Amino acid sequence: MPDRTSAFAPLFVAAYIGHQFGDHVIQTDDQAGGKQKPGSSGWAANLRHVASYHAAVAVTVATTVRVTRAPVSGRGLLAGLALSAGSHALIDRGWLPERIMAATGSPGWAAMTIKTDPDGAPWRPGVNRADQALHVGCLWAGALLATWLSEKSTRGAAGSPAREAGRV
Repeated sequence: MPDRTSAFAPLFVAAYIGHQFGDHVIQTDDQAGGKQKPGSSGWAANLRHVASYHAAVAVTVATTVRVTRAPVSGRGLLAGLALSAGSHALIDRGWLPERIMAATGSPGWAAMTIKTDPDGAPWRPGVNRADQALHVGCLWAGALLATWLSEKSTRGAAGSPAREAGRV
């Protein structure tokens, strides 16, 4: 019977690779520059980013599950992706990383701003690092949730390893 790590490890690694593509390669300038703007235009840019980001994550995860035959259910995958999408949308609005940094004693690091070239647009390295750490933490939680739900949904099913081993 495959143990839980046979699903968790490939799910987490695949989601992390999809994260790298989605957040750093395919995110458009419009999405990056607009997702923290107030109102519906900010939410629209944010949700376009979340959609393209999770398309990349879904491709890397689905490919990995297919090739490795990781024991994961569709229900588990959908729950993990939903957790990631919801958390990603909230994190990328910007206020959550800032509030967490203020609560943990690093408001100065959160407020630090560096002007970038060529247009002098502000970049906030502290908030950027917190944003990335929160995303990776949520990917971990999503992979853990997918693994847990997959194990529960296949436990005891006819023909399942648990039933065949006489443990059900």
